[in-house]
Amino acid sequence: MAGNYRVSMAGNDLNRRYKNPHPKLHPIVCAIKKLISDESGPNVLNQEENKKVIAFIDLHGHSRKKSIFMYGPEFPIHDPRYLKMKIIPKIMDDQGDMFRFYSCKFRFQKSKEKTARIVLWKEFNITNCYTLEASMMGYFDQNRETKQFVQSHFY
Repeated sequence: MAGNYRVSMAGNDLNRRYKNPHPKLHPIVCAIKKLISDESGPNVLNQEENKKVIAFIDLHGHSRKKSIFMYGPEFPIHDPRYLKMKIIPKIMDDQGDMFRFYSCKFRFQKSKEKTARIVLWKEFNITNCYTLEASMMGYFDQNRETKQFVQSHFY
């Protein structure tokens, strides 16, 4: 947008506005949260896992790392969700060279606490809440050679 891919026309990085979005400055964020709230039903704030919204995937372009990978939630190893939330990234990894499971990170950083994947996970108990990053630089093939993405890859 206007020569900058990180911000809205109002100059805001919308992925840092999910905690307290302003209806006039961040209408897209408000609409996404309302849609999830409407779909989640009345029990969204309890401790039970959200059964109606099974996944949220926020799509991003990554400017430094190669390939396609995900950032996901962090659960203790003894938590039943620890392996459950790694199923979607693992299935994607099994589909070909472009997605790299071992480039995925499953943790929360303080600097990311206002992002979609963290706020929506906390507010709506969505176990499978991810940021999917697709490199702007291409991907590593099975021989570790860099290949450029072409339009057909994204279908």
